Amino acid sequence: MAQFRCKQFLVEQKHCGMKVSTDSLILGSWSNASCLPAGRVLDIGAGTGILSLMLAQKTADNVEIHAVEIEKNAILDCQKNFYQSKWSQRLRLLHTDIKALATDNKYQWIISNPPYYTAGQKFETQRMLARHQQELTFQQLLTCVSALITQQGSAEFILPYANLDCFVKEASKLELHLVARLNVKTVEDKNEYKLACLRFSKNKTEYSQDELVIYQQNKQYTKAYKALCQPYYLNF
Repeated sequence: MAQFRCKQFLVEQKHCGMKVSTDSLILGSWSNASCLPAGRVLDIGAGTGILSLMLAQKTADNVEIHAVEIEKNAILDCQKNFYQSKWSQRLRLLHTDIKALATDNKYQWIISNPPYYTAGQKFETQRMLARHQQELTFQQLLTCVSALITQQGSAEFILPYANLDCFVKEASKLELHLVARLNVKTVEDKNEYKLACLRFSKNKTEYSQDELVIYQQNKQYTKAYKALCQPYYLNF
C-alpha cells in the first residue's frame, strides 16, 4: 500500500522499506506527549514520519518535532509527508545517524519504534536497515536517549515483549527509570503478550501498568483498541 490515510494527515510510503505498522500506531496513540506544553520532541528512526505526525496532532502549537532518519528512501517519503501536513512548520527532518547528533540541545520528549531483529534474519535491504540491531543496538539507542533527554523529560518506545527485560535492564544502567508500561496482546483468548509500550524518565515517579488487547475472538477490534486509536484511524 503506497499510502496510509489517517484522520488529519496522509502518509506516503512508496519508497520506505518499513511501512506503517500496528506497532507505531499503538505507540503514537498511547504516547503521553500531549501533556507537553512547549519544548522539543525527538523521533528516532522516523521512517515515514508516522510517529512525528501523530505527536504533531496531539501536541501544542509551540512544540517543535525533530525526526532523525538515516535511510535515504525513507527520507523521500518522510520529507513529503512533513511538507504536505498542516504541521509542516513544526516538523524538521534530520538526515543523520542518531549517534552523531549533538547533545548540547536537549529534548523534553523522545519517541522511537526501535530496531529489534537480531543477526541472522534476512530481509530486503531497506527493511533490514529499519529493523536490524546491527545498525543501532538497544545499548546505543538508550545511550543516545540518556544524553539527549532533559532531566524532566520522558522517552517512549514499543518493543516485542520478548525484548522487554533486556531493554529495561539496559535503560536502568543509564538511570532511565521505567514509569509506565502497556502490555499488548493480539487476541483476547491468547495468553502471551506480543508487544510492550514503555515510558522512561530520569526521575523516579509512580509506576503504572496496563493491558491492551487488539482483537476479540471474532477478529473484530476491541473497544479498548478503538478508543485508543480513535483520534487517528479513519474507521474508528
